[in-house]
Amino acid sequence: MKIEKEVKMIRVKSENSIVGDNYTEIKLDGALSHKDFKNIANNFAGKKIKLTLEVKEPILDEAERKYLSGVIRPFRDSVKYIRKTDYLDGSEYLSFHMTNEPNWTMPLLKKCTMYKGMELDKEYTLEELEL
Repeated sequence: MKIEKEVKMIRVKSENSIVGDNYTEIKLDGALSHKDFKNIANNFAGKKIKLTLEVKEPILDEAERKYLSGVIRPFRDSVKYIRKTDYLDGSEYLSFHMTNEPNWTMPLLKKCTMYKGMELDKEYTLEELEL
């Protein structure tokens, strides 16, 4: 099984435990090591288990990330955060909040057409957006 997304946690539930359901949680930094997998296999060998993966979804898709990276390249060091906001007519826009320069916005977008992974009025750092 190949996992394409970053895994945050694995939760294993044994459904045939003597004293009720037994959970084991393994927090990960994006990869399931051979040792982690072996521990899961050893702890639950011969038991019926339910495996749950918590996956970190990227906020921007690859095209959005490439475009915004190019847009901010000249003043990348001055960007404090980026925010998606509703406009009066129901459209949306991105605003760039800067440290040393005036804040600015991008042109209006039709609602829910781009930057779908961004929540409205939430401040995103460049690191959060992987820019």
